[in-house]
Amino acid sequence: MVHDGSHTRQRAGRQPSDAGAVKLPTWAQALGWCGALGLIYLLSRAVSIIGRGFAEVGGDAAYTMFAFAAHPWVGLSLGVLGTA
Repeated sequence: MVHDGSHTRQRAGRQPSDAGAVKLPTWAQALGWCGALGLIYLLSRAVSIIGRGFAEVGGDAAYTMFAFAAHPWVGLSLGVLGTA
């Protein structure tokens, strides 16, 4: 495709949206997925540590503090309000 005498040409089979895309090698993609899985694992460990901390510091106190939020929607609303 040529625009009015300019040197802009489009290769056959290539979409205009692919112009700046870079294809990563397979090993880099695998490394990225392993990194993502590692971060998810670390997040789950951190949540586990926080849960054990609540249980050790005040098992009954933590239970009564979160007992009113047993319904999932109430818990979600309180979580959103607490982090706002």
